Amino acid sequence: MSHERLRDVLAEKIGLVNCALHKISDPGSSQSRVYIYKANDEKLIAVKTSRADLPQRVKLLDEANNREHILPHLKDNVADVYWAGEVDNHAIMIYESIGTETLHHEIKNGNISQTELASIWDDVLGKITDMWVATQIPTTAATVFPRDYDARYERIVAGIKQTQPAGLPKPLDAYLDYPLVINGVTYPALRQTLDGLKLYTPPSVTVTCHGDPQPSNIIIDPATGKWQLIDWEWSAPGHDWRMMSAHLLGWWLSRTVTFQEKPLIGFDKRTLQITYQVLTSPQNKIYQDKVLNILNSKMKLMSNQADMQSFRHFLVLLLLGEVRFTPLWRREQHMPYLLALATIIMYSDFPNTDITL
Repeated sequence: MSHERLRDVLAEKIGLVNCALHKISDPGSSQSRVYIYKANDEKLIAVKTSRADLPQRVKLLDEANNREHILPHLKDNVADVYWAGEVDNHAIMIYESIGTETLHHEIKNGNISQTELASIWDDVLGKITDMWVATQIPTTAATVFPRDYDARYERIVAGIKQTQPAGLPKPLDAYLDYPLVINGVTYPALRQTLDGLKLYTPPSVTVTCHGDPQPSNIIIDPATGKWQLIDWEWSAPGHDWRMMSAHLLGWWLSRTVTFQEKPLIGFDKRTLQITYQVLTSPQNKIYQDKVLNILNSKMKLMSNQADMQSFRHFLVLLLLGEVRFTPLWRREQHMPYLLALATIIMYSDFPNTDITL
């Protein structure tokens, strides 16, 4: 849908006229786009839209309803929705926007002081985990999780098999049974990693959660330091808190890394070989440590070996899931690194010991 037509929709549905297009987001994994308009009074309005006839795991119009699950717990940190419906075979949701950039963007680009950003991240972590503690429900045999592990696993495995990183003449499906040599260290083959992720052990409790709590889903107002969660597709009670914990940490490992040189992957002497060298960021480790510290204090993750292993498996699955989206986000060079990092974490005692990046 053209932004000119969206301006008409804004006028028809919420009475907003004479607004200017301010920004268009890249498409997310759901293929939705967000258009941000600025009104004459400088107020920002976000319009999220997707084709109504395209297959989606969560319909855009359901997203507005799912928001209600977390609203009582987060209150001022969830954007107001002004209207949601269908127009011209497009699902449309109109909601407030307190800013145009995400927490992830600001941390990566350095337009706001790291001290202020770290304070925002502290507040995010505190409020999200407070919600988890307040909404814990014992898991039963009949529990149905909003994000189904088996379906997610099958989807990610299928994506890995079809992916063909630059440097390999065939998709990864042809190399699943060969050992990985990562920066000179030999690890088991990818198939062994994937097989090791098959088994899902339910948590003792479930929690109400946003469903995808990560810095790219946090919009901030640089003038006030206020933050709001967006993208409520998976907001619901009954989440496996260990999967949500992996989301809190995994994005720092996968999205903020920079390389000294382009990572390489190749096939030689019946091994899949990956070489890379990252530029370490003490600042990123601070954000990661904040996640681990609050998970230990609120959810006691480190004291339960079964939860620790499940957390690690969720983290590995998240990193492997990122692989299939790298072309969409123009990050193809990250493919070897994500495969390597997932493998290293799978066979380490992370986070009790530092992983070798």
